[in-house]
Amino acid sequence: MAEQEKYLEGHRNCGIKVGDRVRVARKAESEEGGWDNDWIGSMDEFIGKLGEVQGYGGLVGFKVFVREFQDYFHYPYFVLEKI
Repeated sequence: MAEQEKYLEGHRNCGIKVGDRVRVARKAESEEGGWDNDWIGSMDEFIGKLGEVQGYGGLVGFKVFVREFQDYFHYPYFVLEKI
């Protein structure tokens, strides 16, 4: 199974869905584990913060909105903790 197929399987089966509250637990490497996105420096500010999942995103990750910053980024499922 290709790395991106494994990522999508994990993404679908992680139990996170639109509307869930999550915490960004850690930084990811760009394209880590098949995630089809880059980690940029601004995403570091969200680590440890609570956000709401606003989109499914597939390979680019879940769209997580953090009210404190009035902004969002797409994060891979494996850096998110469901609250």
